[in-house]
Amino acid sequence: MNAAKVIWGWYVRELNSKPLLTQAVTTGVIYGLGDIIAQQAVDRRTIREHKWRRTVKVTLIGLCFTGPVIATWFKALDKIFGPTITAKDAVKKMLVDQLAFAPVLFLCLLPLFSFTQGNNWPQTKEKLSKEYFNTLMGCYKLWPGVQLINFYIIPLKFRYSNKTFLYVYKNFNLYFRVNFTNVVSLGWNTYVAWVAHRK
Repeated sequence: MNAAKVIWGWYVRELNSKPLLTQAVTTGVIYGLGDIIAQQAVDRRTIREHKWRRTVKVTLIGLCFTGPVIATWFKALDKIFGPTITAKDAVKKMLVDQLAFAPVLFLCLLPLFSFTQGNNWPQTKEKLSKEYFNTLMGCYKLWPGVQLINFYIIPLKFRYSNKTFLYVYKNFNLYFRVNFTNVVSLGWNTYVAWVAHRK
């Protein structure tokens, strides 16, 4: 059995047995990678110049805040609109996600990122007034389409099989929505980390 299949099988079992923790850790890792990319590729820092404390802080935001919040939010959307995947429900979920959740999420995230820089509240407030609207507008260029795919195309069930076992995860739709979002978030978080940490 190849290593990728073993790791994937382990990950899916962890996701099934500890969904919130697994999603939070995955989000933290994606946030950390986004910050590394922002520092290395966008800011063009060398490894010696890399601000590892910042990367750790950004990772902790993903782990302790964004991962659990988004996982809980997707669960709430399924309770409100039901877990079925219809075009109408996907559009409803996307609209509520983008018009109610995204503005609040950024209102929380941008100050958290600012505090990781060591900014005080007046500096954070100033940064928020400068960057909130543009960041939210950037969000609206990407995330409505991503969330439509997330809420409509991600299948209800996921089957993982190896030679002797077949696992059917009834919560695939819910669990893997966070992971699908995380994959797209790698690029988005690179952008947000760059915006949040530029002078």
